[in-house]
Amino acid sequence: MHEPANAYRLRIEGMDCADCALTIEKAVAQLDGVEAVSVNFTTETLEASGDVGLDVLIGRVREIGYDIATDAGAALATESSRGLRGFLSFLWRQPHSRPAILLAGLLVASFALTIAGFVMLEALNGPLQLATIAVIGLPIAAQGLRSLLLVRRISIDLLIAIAALGAVAIGAVGEAATVVLLFTLGEAL
Repeated sequence: MHEPANAYRLRIEGMDCADCALTIEKAVAQLDGVEAVSVNFTTETLEASGDVGLDVLIGRVREIGYDIATDAGAALATESSRGLRGFLSFLWRQPHSRPAILLAGLLVASFALTIAGFVMLEALNGPLQLATIAVIGLPIAAQGLRSLLLVRRISIDLLIAIAALGAVAIGAVGEAATVVLLFTLGEAL
């Protein structure tokens, strides 16, 4: 007689869209011993069963760039407040959007001061744009490459990374920075 399979229900952190859920689902389904897996983006949960250990499941989820939520993280995610303050607080709680918020603020300030006549600050725009691409774009590219290499799937992360790289290649560094900023903030929403 076959022993009953292990059954797990885990809350996933770091999913931004349904595409992320599909990537996780396919990556976990490839593990030896997994009989069934379902990832729900809306509830941020992974349900899996089979002859596979919990540490193997968690390891695979982390290997492709996501994490397992803790109870403290779940409580934090249920807090809410209204208006602009609540919106900014929500964005700040998203670990991957913090650098985007900071760099977007610096870029806007740099452009505003340049327009206001502080021409000497114009020299800061290029380095700030490159820093934005490096700090925000590299994790996006890494996530896209993990999806491609581990799951054999072209994800939106990979496409955004290619778009940013293409923009840099043709000298449109500001546009590349804008693409990665807007993508990151959009994903946080």
